[in-house]
Amino acid sequence: MAWRSGLYVFRKTGIRQIMQQLARWYNVEVRFEGDVKDIEFTGEISRELPLASVLKILEQQDLHFRLEGGAVIVKH
Repeated sequence: MAWRSGLYVFRKTGIRQIMQQLARWYNVEVRFEGDVKDIEFTGEISRELPLASVLKILEQQDLHFRLEGGAVIVKH
């Protein structure tokens, strides 16, 4: 139902699964650099936000993201 209201809804969803969804939605490649723990998230994020804004929200969990061309690099 949340997809109809324009939201990503995460309920104890791991970062790898979240990044798969973002890769499809924003048409980017996702690469993990180093040992990235599969941190779980719970919350809602608007699908109307630009990718950079979504990544800023996710960075609050001690993750780091870098945009390189058409790819998002995820680091812990």
